[in-house]
Formats: sequence, structure tokens, C-alpha cells
Amino acid sequence: MTTILLRWQAAAVLTACLAFAPTSFDPGAPVAPLPAPPPTIRIVNVSCCAFSDSFNGSPQTFITPGTTVQWVRLDASMYSVTSGTGSSDPQMGALFNGFLVPPAATFTYTFSNYGVYPYFCQFNEGVGMTGVVRVVNPGVANILLGGCIGSNGSEITLGNNAPPRIGDSSFALRIDGGT
Repeated sequence: MTTILLRWQAAAVLTACLAFAPTSFDPGAPVAPLPAPPPTIRIVNVSCCAFSDSFNGSPQTFITPGTTVQWVRLDASMYSVTSGTGSSDPQMGALFNGFLVPPAATFTYTFSNYGVYPYFCQFNEGVGMTGVVRVVNPGVANILLGGCIGSNGSEITLGNNAPPRIGDSSFALRIDGGT
């Protein structure tokens, strides 16, 4: 009796699956696009006359195309986030020009294209308040932002307390074929 019941259940499941299956397959038929991945946002902290990437602590931000950078004012001072190398740059503010003047606390910009995008603060240009966004290939970003996986499957840690900072001459990395 048990064998007959199991065969009947298997036949019922197979019949139900076939009832909802497409009757034919057309390889030329349009395929529904995959949903877009959620947007990526990178935070850059702004305070005390400095831009500081929330991931690496430096004024350089490494991202991939399509990433939105959000500058966040952390104190009561006035700042700008102005594209270009300074007030003498003829392209000053041509790409973006946001003001973090109270009560405004954030400014965002989405970077779509690969490249190097310098920016500065118009209010604090004299003290060298500058930053750079580098839009790079995802493979390069993974190496620069951590995410390197060792042969044992664990993430490779660079440094004792934090990732190395750009321009830190005390850091060296040797890459070879390994043995």
C-alpha cells in the first residue's frame, strides 16, 4: 500500500510541475533583464579642514563606476566640495559644486566614468583642504579596499589596526609567485 501511495504522490507532483511549465522554448525570445544592483554609497567625512574617506581615512577615495560619494559635514563649520584643483582651475566647479553650510550636512555626487577627480574646499583652500576621487576598475578597487583573499580562504590583513594609508612610506608589499 505504501509503495502505491508514494507512486501516486510522485505522479501528482510531476503533473503539477508540467501544468505550469512553458509549452515551448524559443531561444530568440526576449529575456527579462535582471534587476539593477542596489546603489553603492561611499562616505567622505568633512571636518576640521580635512576630507577623510570613511574607509581608508585618507583624502583619496577609491570607487568603481556608478558609486555615489556622500560628503558628510561633522562640525558646525562651512565647507564646499568643488571639483577641480583650486580656484585658479578654469574648470573649477564644472563637474560638481556642493556647499556644506549649516544647516546643510551632506552633498552627494554619483561618478559614472573611470578617471581621477580632484576636488577642494573653497572656504579652506588656503590650508590645503583637498581630496581626490579615483574611479577605478572593480578588480583594482577590491585590491585597494581590502578584500584580498589568501590561500587559506581568509582575508589578508594589511597592517595592525587599519589598512595602509596612501603615501605611507613605512608600508611595503611584496607580491611573487609563492611557493
